[in-house]
Amino acid sequence: MKETRATTQRKSASSPRRGEMKAVLMREAEAVIDELLDWNEQAGQPTLTQIEEVILKLRKRMSEAMAVTVIEAQEASRPVPGPVCPQLL
Repeated sequence: MKETRATTQRKSASSPRRGEMKAVLMREAEAVIDELLDWNEQAGQPTLTQIEEVILKLRKRMSEAMAVTVIEAQEASRPVPGPVCPQLL
């Protein structure tokens, strides 16, 4: 039986690893949002440049968290191969 994309998505949606990854990322996203809102309350009337700088910093942090989470999950399911010894070739 050929698996469709929808079938594959349903399987991965129910996997424990996906749920754990989502929980980690949701916590990070919530922390980033809280940090932005805290900054906004303290900043008074920031300029567009100041807003952009804060948003870019927070976006970078969230992007890094997403990348690390996905990479760690891949390493857990299949370790990253080490270098191949030239003498074995």
